[in-house]
Amino acid sequence: MSILADIASDSAPPGIFLRVFILGGLAFVGLCAWFVLRGYVKSGDKDEHK
Repeated sequence: MSILADIASDSAPPGIFLRVFILGGLAFVGLCAWFVLRGYVKSGDKDEHK
């Protein structure tokens, strides 16, 4: 939790908030895409791998 406290401190430059927000957003979108694509692959392979 000390890392979050350091990021949220007043001494942090404003750019770090933008960077954390962008990286978090990209990670979230990547995870969503991975789950969706994995779901499509698993549903397509049901008949072949029984």
